[in-house]
Amino acid sequence: MFSGLISTIYSNIYFILIGRMHTAVQLGYYTNAVKLNEVVSDSIASAILRVTYPVLSSIQDNEERLKYGFKRIIKTTNFINFPFMVGLAAIAQPLILLIFGERWKPMVVYFQLLCFAGMLYPLNAINLNIFQVKGKSDLYLKLNIVKRVILTILITVAVYLDFGILGLIGVCVIDSYIGFLITSFFSGKEVSYSLIEQIKDLLFFYIISIFMGVIVYLFGIYAPIGNFFTLIFQIIIGFVVYLGICMIAKVQEIYIIWELIAPILKRIKTKRFNDKDLNY
Repeated sequence: MFSGLISTIYSNIYFILIGRMHTAVQLGYYTNAVKLNEVVSDSIASAILRVTYPVLSSIQDNEERLKYGFKRIIKTTNFINFPFMVGLAAIAQPLILLIFGERWKPMVVYFQLLCFAGMLYPLNAINLNIFQVKGKSDLYLKLNIVKRVILTILITVAVYLDFGILGLIGVCVIDSYIGFLITSFFSGKEVSYSLIEQIKDLLFFYIISIFMGVIVYLFGIYAPIGNFFTLIFQIIIGFVVYLGICMIAKVQEIYIIWELIAPILKRIKTKRFNDKDLNY
């Protein structure tokens, strides 16, 4: 509870700092960028935590199964989350212009930076979840305090050196990566899944997500065909590039996701078939 209180305070400190040090217009850009980013990153993280906590808790006494389950969750989550967040950063301009209009164009760079911070948010949340599974709430709190101390130092440096609003948002990105390194190091000890192992397992998804994002972003720059059509083509290109590379590399997570989706599609197909029979 105390850890959650600390997180809530720090999640709102940016609004106070930006509101005091910058214009109301810049605060408005930042506020909408945060809200748009949270729709994705927070939704993914909260959905994953609701599902994974009871699963991991049920096997907490079996070290081998716990490590395998944790590793599979980490890889599958970021197989989806990395390209999603990088893709959002790549399509930020046409997306924001379509949703908010031309007046909100300066918000694009804020949103892009927040997307890169959000890449690791679900990963941090899953790693912290291990401490709850293992009953290490004291360690959960201590690590949260350490991370907030580091964030306070980074914010102080950014303010003192007058890096501006982009510098403050950049601190979010740095803090996200530092938080991953800290939580992964200690959670890895709890499940024998070290920080180095996690980085090795995630590096491939990270690299191809960035590669995909660059292609999608460049298409948006050099194909001025209107915001709507640019956005549609960017999404298609990103999906094809990322999924194509994963299929060539025979990434196992594709088949895991398909195993999860296939029964749902089958039920939908069966329901439609039954509905047609009833109509006849």
